[in-house]
Amino acid sequence: EAPRAVGPPPPAGAAAGSEGGSSGSSAGVAGGEAEELRVEMERALETIVGGLAPDWGACGAALRALRTVVSNILEHPEEGKYRRVRLSNPSFHQKVGRHRGALRFLELARFRRNADAEVLECERADAAALYVARGVLEGALEVLPSA
Repeated sequence: EAPRAVGPPPPAGAAAGSEGGSSGSSAGVAGGEAEELRVEMERALETIVGGLAPDWGACGAALRALRTVVSNILEHPEEGKYRRVRLSNPSFHQKVGRHRGALRFLELARFRRNADAEVLECERADAAALYVARGVLEGALEVLPSA
């Protein structure tokens, strides 16, 4: 059976819709919605892990690459280059894009395909969803067997 990813909750205030958030929009993830999102993200990761097991090296590379994508947006929310992923990028395709569950995970983290379907873009940095995504990825990496 594939390892179950269990990540820490987002930082205090990150899962609030209009309370405590800097934007005041209702676009954030709140309460039970955050838990549902976490569960769906874990399912997507289980699909990736299940497809790669027992190649734990490739599995770790895929999860670390996803964590880098998510973390870059959280660390540089105003930088557009971090919110876009070219699906045709050979490195992305080799480490992440070719694995079942990977694109679903990014969609859950609020990435959407652009009009020509060649780029996944996180149009607005939904910090709450991204914190949930990073927590799920970090939890999965912690329980992943050594390569």
